[in-house]
Amino acid sequence: MTYMNIVFSSQAHTSKSDPPESPAASPPPAASPPLAAPLENAGPAGEAPPEEAPSRAGRVTVARYSAEEVTQRFKALFISLDFKSELDEFGIRSLQFGLRKKALRELRALSIALWGLALQKSFPEDARAFFEAFIEGSPFLSPDTKESALLRSRVSIYVDLLKPKKDADFLPVAAYLTEVLALKADDAPRLRLKLSLTARNLYNSIFNRLV
Repeated sequence: MTYMNIVFSSQAHTSKSDPPESPAASPPPAASPPLAAPLENAGPAGEAPPEEAPSRAGRVTVARYSAEEVTQRFKALFISLDFKSELDEFGIRSLQFGLRKKALRELRALSIALWGLALQKSFPEDARAFFEAFIEGSPFLSPDTKESALLRSRVSIYVDLLKPKKDADFLPVAAYLTEVLALKADDAPRLRLKLSLTARNLYNSIFNRLV
């Protein structure tokens, strides 16, 4: 805020021999008290510095979200997953209808299990409720039809596979996928690594779009 000093003076009625009086100098404005500097590091008697937000890699979401908000967001992402590039990388051709259908089922089940894993990191208190709400509220996971019941059972298997190492290592899941899909045994090490990277990229994509 700028302070302007306005000086009022009146013309003195004096004789010609007397010089006019100089206007009285205005007193300087009172100094404003200094603004308090933000606390950066606490001193011996200072307050503790504010906590830093956790890194994204170990994010715990503070804001409260409803189960519907979180599950609807994942449903939109889940529908958009086609896994075409992954199937091509694994050498599964478009005319291999049975193997292609099986691979798609496995990858979709894995993506749901990975979403459940991401929930545990971001919503540790609500993860189970959110996951169950999604399972029970999704028609394509209903136990009433053969295909949806099969997908549901595959989700449970991947949930169990992910429990020991969580997001630290996806090689066990990759090894299981290699066996389930009966991919080329002579190329198994390379395929396991590729599948592990596929799981890692899928997990990161899901985790970054939770909310």
